[in-house]
Amino acid sequence: MKTITSEQNPIIKDFVKKLKKPKQLKSYFAETKKIFWEAINSGLKPEAIFLTEHSLAEQLIEYDSNIYLVTKKIMSLLSDLSSPNQMLAVFEPPNLPSLKTFLREKKVSPLVIMDRLQDPGNAGTIIRSAEALGAKAVIFTENSCSVYNPKVSRGAMGSNFRLPVYSDINTEILINLLKENSYKLLAMDMNGTSIEEANLPSKAAFFFGQEGQGLSEEIKKEADMILSIPMTGETESLNVAIAASICLYKYSIKK
Repeated sequence: MKTITSEQNPIIKDFVKKLKKPKQLKSYFAETKKIFWEAINSGLKPEAIFLTEHSLAEQLIEYDSNIYLVTKKIMSLLSDLSSPNQMLAVFEPPNLPSLKTFLREKKVSPLVIMDRLQDPGNAGTIIRSAEALGAKAVIFTENSCSVYNPKVSRGAMGSNFRLPVYSDINTEILINLLKENSYKLLAMDMNGTSIEEANLPSKAAFFFGQEGQGLSEEIKKEADMILSIPMTGETESLNVAIAASICLYKYSIKK
Protein backbone atom coordinates (compact mmCIF):
# COMPACT_ATOMS: atom_id res chain seq x y z
CA MET A 1 0.00 0.00 0.00
CA LYS A 2 1.19 3.49 -0.85
CA THR A 3 0.15 6.76 0.77
CA ILE A 4 -0.61 9.85 -1.31
CA THR A 5 -1.17 13.20 0.37
CA SER A 6 -0.44 15.60 -2.48
CA GLU A 7 -3.04 16.60 -5.05
CA GLN A 8 -0.14 17.15 -7.45
CA ASN A 9 0.86 13.50 -7.40
CA PRO A 10 1.10 12.30 -11.04
CA ILE A 11 -1.26 9.37 -10.41
CA ILE A 12 -3.92 11.67 -8.98
CA LYS A 13 -3.48 14.30 -11.68
CA ASP A 14 -3.85 11.65 -14.40
CA PHE A 15 -7.13 10.31 -12.99
CA VAL A 16 -8.54 13.77 -12.41
CA LYS A 17 -7.72 14.76 -15.97
CA LYS A 18 -9.53 11.72 -17.36
CA LEU A 19 -12.54 12.26 -15.10
CA LYS A 20 -13.03 15.71 -16.59
CA LYS A 21 -13.24 14.10 -20.03
CA PRO A 22 -15.19 10.83 -19.59
CA LYS A 23 -14.73 9.93 -23.25
CA GLN A 24 -11.04 9.39 -22.45
CA LEU A 25 -11.78 6.86 -19.73
CA LYS A 26 -11.21 3.21 -20.64
CA SER A 27 -11.73 1.72 -17.18
CA TYR A 28 -14.67 0.82 -15.00
CA PHE A 29 -15.16 2.49 -11.62
CA ALA A 30 -16.40 0.90 -8.40
CA GLU A 31 -17.24 3.34 -5.61
CA THR A 32 -18.59 1.02 -2.92
CA LYS A 33 -17.44 -2.27 -1.41
CA LYS A 34 -20.46 -4.03 -2.92
CA ILE A 35 -19.65 -2.94 -6.46
CA PHE A 36 -15.96 -3.61 -5.84
CA TRP A 37 -16.68 -7.25 -4.99
CA GLU A 38 -19.11 -7.51 -7.92
CA ALA A 39 -16.17 -6.59 -10.16
CA ILE A 40 -13.76 -8.99 -8.45
CA ASN A 41 -16.27 -11.87 -8.57
CA SER A 42 -16.84 -11.13 -12.26
CA GLY A 43 -13.15 -11.69 -12.93
CA LEU A 44 -12.05 -8.09 -13.39
CA LYS A 45 -8.62 -6.96 -12.25
CA PRO A 46 -8.14 -3.74 -10.25
CA GLU A 47 -5.78 -1.17 -11.73
CA ALA A 48 -5.92 0.99 -8.62
CA ILE A 49 -7.81 1.09 -5.32
CA PHE A 50 -8.09 4.42 -3.53
CA LEU A 51 -9.03 4.39 0.17
CA THR A 52 -9.46 7.09 2.79
CA GLU A 53 -9.47 4.65 5.74
CA HIS A 54 -6.49 2.43 6.55
CA SER A 55 -8.75 -0.19 8.14
CA LEU A 56 -10.35 -0.96 4.77
CA ALA A 57 -6.99 -2.13 3.42
CA GLU A 58 -6.98 -5.05 5.85
CA GLN A 59 -9.85 -6.63 3.90
CA LEU A 60 -7.97 -6.22 0.62
CA ILE A 61 -4.55 -7.55 1.55
CA GLU A 62 -4.10 -9.54 -1.69
CA TYR A 63 -4.39 -6.30 -3.68
CA ASP A 64 -1.93 -4.41 -1.49
CA SER A 65 0.33 -3.36 -4.37
CA ASN A 66 -2.62 -1.62 -6.06
CA ILE A 67 -3.86 0.24 -2.98
CA TYR A 68 -3.39 3.97 -2.42
CA LEU A 69 -4.31 5.57 0.89
CA VAL A 70 -5.43 9.13 0.10
CA THR A 71 -6.87 12.11 1.93
CA LYS A 72 -10.57 12.91 1.85
CA LYS A 73 -9.77 15.99 -0.22
CA ILE A 74 -8.03 13.88 -2.84
CA MET A 75 -10.95 11.44 -2.86
CA SER A 76 -13.29 14.36 -3.55
CA LEU A 77 -11.18 15.13 -6.63
CA LEU A 78 -11.36 11.53 -7.84
CA SER A 79 -15.11 11.15 -7.35
CA ASP A 80 -17.92 13.14 -8.94
CA LEU A 81 -20.16 12.45 -5.95
CA SER A 82 -21.04 15.37 -3.68
CA SER A 83 -20.26 13.10 -0.70
CA PRO A 84 -17.56 10.66 -1.86
CA ASN A 85 -17.33 7.17 -0.39
CA GLN A 86 -14.31 5.79 1.45
CA MET A 87 -13.37 3.63 -1.54
CA LEU A 88 -12.92 4.14 -5.25
CA ALA A 89 -11.50 1.34 -7.35
CA VAL A 90 -10.60 1.38 -11.04
CA PHE A 91 -10.86 -1.84 -13.07
CA GLU A 92 -9.70 -3.04 -16.44
CA PRO A 93 -12.80 -3.78 -18.59
CA PRO A 94 -13.62 -7.38 -19.59
CA ASN A 95 -11.81 -8.73 -22.62
CA LEU A 96 -14.63 -9.16 -25.14
CA PRO A 97 -14.53 -10.78 -28.57
CA SER A 98 -15.05 -8.47 -31.52
CA LEU A 99 -18.67 -7.59 -32.14
CA LYS A 100 -18.47 -9.42 -35.48
CA THR A 101 -17.36 -12.60 -33.72
CA PHE A 102 -19.90 -12.19 -30.92
CA LEU A 103 -22.86 -11.84 -33.29
CA ARG A 104 -21.96 -15.09 -35.04
CA GLU A 105 -22.92 -17.04 -31.93
CA LYS A 106 -26.28 -18.79 -32.26
CA LYS A 107 -27.98 -17.85 -29.02
CA VAL A 108 -27.21 -14.16 -28.53
CA SER A 109 -30.73 -12.76 -28.55
CA PRO A 110 -32.24 -10.39 -27.66
CA LEU A 111 -29.83 -7.52 -28.09
CA VAL A 112 -30.36 -3.98 -26.79
CA ILE A 113 -29.01 -1.21 -29.00
CA MET A 114 -28.90 2.39 -27.85
CA ASP A 115 -28.78 5.02 -30.57
CA ARG A 116 -26.82 8.11 -29.44
CA LEU A 117 -27.92 7.78 -25.81
CA GLN A 118 -26.67 10.76 -23.79
CA ASP A 119 -27.51 10.19 -20.14
CA PRO A 120 -25.02 7.90 -18.31
CA GLY A 121 -27.57 7.23 -15.56
CA ASN A 122 -29.99 5.87 -18.15
CA ALA A 123 -27.17 3.86 -19.72
CA GLY A 124 -26.33 2.17 -16.42
CA THR A 125 -29.98 1.41 -15.65
CA ILE A 126 -30.46 -0.09 -19.11
CA ILE A 127 -27.43 -2.37 -18.67
CA ARG A 128 -28.75 -3.52 -15.29
CA SER A 129 -32.25 -4.21 -16.66
CA ALA A 130 -30.78 -5.91 -19.71
CA GLU A 131 -28.93 -8.44 -17.57
CA ALA A 132 -31.92 -8.99 -15.29
CA LEU A 133 -34.33 -9.57 -18.18
CA GLY A 134 -32.22 -11.87 -20.30
CA ALA A 135 -30.60 -9.66 -22.93
CA LYS A 136 -27.34 -11.03 -24.25
CA ALA A 137 -25.56 -7.70 -24.84
CA VAL A 138 -26.01 -3.94 -24.87
CA ILE A 139 -24.58 -2.00 -27.80
CA PHE A 140 -24.09 1.77 -27.90
CA THR A 141 -23.74 3.53 -31.23
CA GLU A 142 -21.33 6.34 -31.98
CA ASN A 143 -21.99 9.64 -30.20
CA SER A 144 -23.47 7.94 -27.14
CA CYS A 145 -22.22 8.71 -23.64
CA SER A 146 -19.10 6.89 -22.50
CA VAL A 147 -19.85 3.50 -20.96
CA TYR A 148 -16.89 4.14 -18.64
CA ASN A 149 -18.51 7.20 -17.07
CA PRO A 150 -18.68 6.52 -13.29
CA LYS A 151 -22.43 7.22 -13.39
CA VAL A 152 -22.87 4.24 -15.71
CA SER A 153 -21.23 1.91 -13.19
CA ARG A 154 -23.37 3.30 -10.38
CA GLY A 155 -26.53 2.68 -12.38
CA ALA A 156 -25.47 -0.76 -13.63
CA MET A 157 -24.63 -2.00 -10.12
CA GLY A 158 -22.21 -4.63 -11.44
CA SER A 159 -24.14 -5.73 -14.53
CA ASN A 160 -21.62 -3.93 -16.76
CA PHE A 161 -18.93 -6.26 -15.41
CA ARG A 162 -20.82 -9.39 -16.53
CA LEU A 163 -22.96 -8.49 -19.53
CA PRO A 164 -21.14 -7.80 -22.82
CA VAL A 165 -21.26 -4.05 -23.46
CA TYR A 166 -20.05 -2.69 -26.81
CA SER A 167 -19.63 1.03 -27.36
CA ASP A 168 -18.89 3.59 -30.06
CA ILE A 169 -20.19 1.33 -32.84
CA ASN A 170 -20.84 2.79 -36.28
CA THR A 171 -24.55 2.50 -37.10
CA GLU A 172 -24.15 1.44 -40.72
CA ILE A 173 -21.60 -1.24 -39.84
CA LEU A 174 -23.80 -2.47 -37.00
CA ILE A 175 -26.89 -2.76 -39.17
CA ASN A 176 -24.95 -4.72 -41.79
CA LEU A 177 -23.53 -7.09 -39.18
CA LEU A 178 -26.98 -7.72 -37.71
CA LYS A 179 -28.50 -8.48 -41.09
CA GLU A 180 -25.61 -10.74 -42.04
CA ASN A 181 -26.35 -12.76 -38.92
CA SER A 182 -30.12 -12.99 -39.50
CA TYR A 183 -31.24 -10.56 -36.80
CA LYS A 184 -34.54 -8.74 -37.15
CA LEU A 185 -34.22 -5.04 -36.39
CA LEU A 186 -36.97 -3.84 -34.03
CA ALA A 187 -37.10 -0.04 -33.87
CA MET A 188 -39.01 1.42 -30.93
CA ASP A 189 -41.03 4.49 -31.90
CA MET A 190 -44.21 6.12 -30.60
CA ASN A 191 -45.89 5.65 -33.99
CA GLY A 192 -45.14 1.96 -34.35
CA THR A 193 -47.25 -1.17 -34.06
CA SER A 194 -48.08 -2.15 -30.50
CA ILE A 195 -45.53 -4.61 -29.12
CA GLU A 196 -48.51 -6.47 -27.64
CA GLU A 197 -49.70 -7.35 -31.13
CA ALA A 198 -46.33 -8.06 -32.73
CA ASN A 199 -44.97 -11.50 -33.54
CA LEU A 200 -41.50 -11.08 -32.07
CA PRO A 201 -38.67 -12.89 -33.88
CA SER A 202 -36.28 -15.43 -32.36
CA LYS A 203 -33.26 -13.26 -33.21
CA ALA A 204 -34.20 -9.76 -32.10
CA ALA A 205 -32.21 -6.54 -31.93
CA PHE A 206 -34.19 -3.82 -30.11
CA PHE A 207 -33.21 -0.26 -31.06
CA PHE A 208 -33.92 2.62 -28.66
CA GLY A 209 -33.31 6.26 -29.52
CA GLN A 210 -31.70 9.27 -27.97
CA GLU A 211 -33.58 11.00 -25.19
CA GLY A 212 -35.73 13.72 -26.73
CA GLN A 213 -34.93 13.00 -30.39
CA GLY A 214 -35.66 9.30 -30.69
CA LEU A 215 -34.17 7.00 -33.31
CA SER A 216 -32.31 8.20 -36.36
CA GLU A 217 -34.11 8.03 -39.71
CA GLU A 218 -31.38 5.67 -40.93
CA ILE A 219 -32.36 3.06 -38.33
CA LYS A 220 -36.11 3.43 -38.89
CA LYS A 221 -35.58 3.04 -42.64
CA GLU A 222 -33.63 -0.19 -42.18
CA ALA A 223 -35.87 -1.66 -39.46
CA ASP A 224 -37.83 -4.85 -40.05
CA MET A 225 -40.47 -3.75 -37.55
CA ILE A 226 -41.34 -0.42 -35.93
CA LEU A 227 -42.91 -1.04 -32.54
CA SER A 228 -44.45 1.02 -29.78
CA ILE A 229 -45.45 0.53 -26.16
CA PRO A 230 -49.17 1.16 -25.67
CA MET A 231 -49.85 3.88 -23.09
CA THR A 232 -52.92 5.42 -21.49
CA GLY A 233 -53.46 8.95 -20.26
CA GLU A 234 -51.74 12.02 -21.66
CA THR A 235 -48.13 10.91 -21.19
CA GLU A 236 -46.31 11.44 -24.46
CA SER A 237 -43.37 9.12 -23.89
CA LEU A 238 -41.56 6.91 -21.42
CA ASN A 239 -38.06 7.20 -20.01
CA VAL A 240 -35.83 5.19 -22.34
CA ALA A 241 -34.58 2.91 -19.55
CA ILE A 242 -38.15 2.05 -18.56
CA ALA A 243 -39.10 1.49 -22.20
CA ALA A 244 -36.19 -0.91 -22.68
CA SER A 245 -37.16 -2.84 -19.54
CA ILE A 246 -40.78 -3.21 -20.71
CA CYS A 247 -39.72 -4.43 -24.16
CA LEU A 248 -37.31 -7.00 -22.75
CA TYR A 249 -39.95 -8.27 -20.35
CA LYS A 250 -42.49 -8.56 -23.17
CA TYR A 251 -39.94 -10.42 -25.25
CA SER A 252 -39.12 -12.83 -22.42
CA ILE A 253 -42.73 -13.85 -21.82
CA LYS A 254 -43.50 -14.26 -25.53
CA LYS A 255 -40.58 -16.58 -26.18
